[in-house]
Amino acid sequence: LKAKLGESLVVLGWCGAAGDQGPKRRFHEEAENRMLQLRGTGSWLDEFGRRIAESVLDTYSLVREDRHGDIVLAHHAETVPLPGWKLNEKQISEIRGWRDAYARELAGDPNGAP
Repeated sequence: LKAKLGESLVVLGWCGAAGDQGPKRRFHEEAENRMLQLRGTGSWLDEFGRRIAESVLDTYSLVREDRHGDIVLAHHAETVPLPGWKLNEKQISEIRGWRDAYARELAGDPNGAP
């Protein structure tokens, strides 16, 4: 991003509730790995960064001329009571099956852990 937007660019890394933005388990992993090879991206982390940078540059190209100097930055926080997530026995069993499968996978290849 600094190469495109200048060295004075400051990037604020803010990882709020972003757990689903970079899932450890990927869908269509073979296709994703093929794309890494075709692009010459060194790793999934590099590819993830590339995708974020491309999204930033794409969005910036749309709003580049739409600047406003009177923007008010405000913060409001509120605690909202939410009902608990009630799992039935089938769901609990399925989740435990996933957990056990991941534990076996990790035991077989400890280097596979992030």
